[in-house]
Amino acid sequence: PTTDMRAYEYYLRGRQKFHEVRRESLETARRMFERAIEIDPNYALAYAGIADCSSFLYMYYDARRQNLETAERSSRRALELDPDSAQAHASAGVAFSLTGKMKEAERELEEAVRLDPRLFEAHYFYARCLMIQGKYQEALDRYNLASSLRPEDFQSRVLAVDLYRTLGRPEEVPAAARRAWEVIERHLELYPDDVRALYLGATTADQMGKKELGR
Repeated sequence: PTTDMRAYEYYLRGRQKFHEVRRESLETARRMFERAIEIDPNYALAYAGIADCSSFLYMYYDARRQNLETAERSSRRALELDPDSAQAHASAGVAFSLTGKMKEAERELEEAVRLDPRLFEAHYFYARCLMIQGKYQEALDRYNLASSLRPEDFQSRVLAVDLYRTLGRPEEVPAAARRAWEVIERHLELYPDDVRALYLGATTADQMGKKELGR
């Protein structure tokens, strides 16, 4: 952790913006983490924050190689500075998974979970890594655990709905979709222009059998 309160404040602001998930919030969060590092160049968590923002931007909004390289470089730097940071291991895990290094990704994410079993990012990123590899039941378990740790996150709930269908459990889809819809609805009250939430909300409404809500 940093000993500079200004750096810590920038880090907290960055994490708050990161969890909004929108493109502009991710770009703002990355700037907050960069500012924290300007103040404290050895702030491992801020490097992990830059890695997470870059990974999410690459996944959802801006698939340039530059974002991928920034994610991996920043996560490696975070681990150099603090090898016992669960957040740094989780950031490295998602960065490795995006470059196809699945064994390295799983190793980092397992270490993140070991270091901090209640870290949302560790379980959420681990679930994504498992899903990419076709380990659907394990991914579903991780998404559900991530949702319990951060109830306001809509993405883990939406992705869980898809996995119930993939696993051949359609009878569980409507209830899971309703749970996801409730979270998306609350999110959109705060951020009505969030395109990703609107898109996933429309899909979720359809899975609930309420197409009129999706419109």
